[in-house]
Amino acid sequence: MLNLAIVSFTAPGSGDFTVPNGQGVIPKGVTVAMQSPGVVWFQATPRFDDTNVYLTASAPGLTGELEVMI
Repeated sequence: MLNLAIVSFTAPGSGDFTVPNGQGVIPKGVTVAMQSPGVVWFQATPRFDDTNVYLTASAPGLTGELEVMI
């Protein structure tokens, strides 16, 4: 069975940033759900590890939620 954790984020600027996943394990998957106009996507590699999710924002101040599957 998969458990789902929701982690909110705000992009600090345009470009690369990280969001702590708060789980302490490598997620089975992560999806991005935007709450503001703009685009946030995964950095090339790694997308995530046991500590962080690695993202890139098209503009500063974008908000959304990560759906972290563990």
